[in-house]
Amino acid sequence: MATADMMEIAFDIGQEYNMILCIQNIHQETGVEGCQLSPRAVKDYNRSRMYLADVAKREGIPVFNDVGEATMHVIQRIEASRHTINLPWNQKPRHLSPDD
Repeated sequence: MATADMMEIAFDIGQEYNMILCIQNIHQETGVEGCQLSPRAVKDYNRSRMYLADVAKREGIPVFNDVGEATMHVIQRIEASRHTINLPWNQKPRHLSPDD
C-alpha cells in the first residue's frame, strides 16, 4: 500500500464508506517495485500506516493486521447481514422461461 493508496483510503473513510481494513507494516527486507527501502523509508511508511489505522479506528472502522482475521470479520458481517436484509444469496435461484 503506497502513500497514494493510503490517502485514497483516508478519503473513503471521510466519505463514510462501509469498510474493513487490513493494514500490515512493511519489514526492512521488503522491497517496493524491485527497490530496497532505506530504514528511514520503512519507518515513514509504517508511521503512515499507524496514522491511517488511528483515523479508521476513531471512525469506528475495524482494523486488522492479519488477513485471516480480517477475512473472518468480513464473513461474520455478511452472515449477520443475512438476518437483517434480504440479500440475493438468501433467495433460491430462479430460472427465467421465454414467457417471462
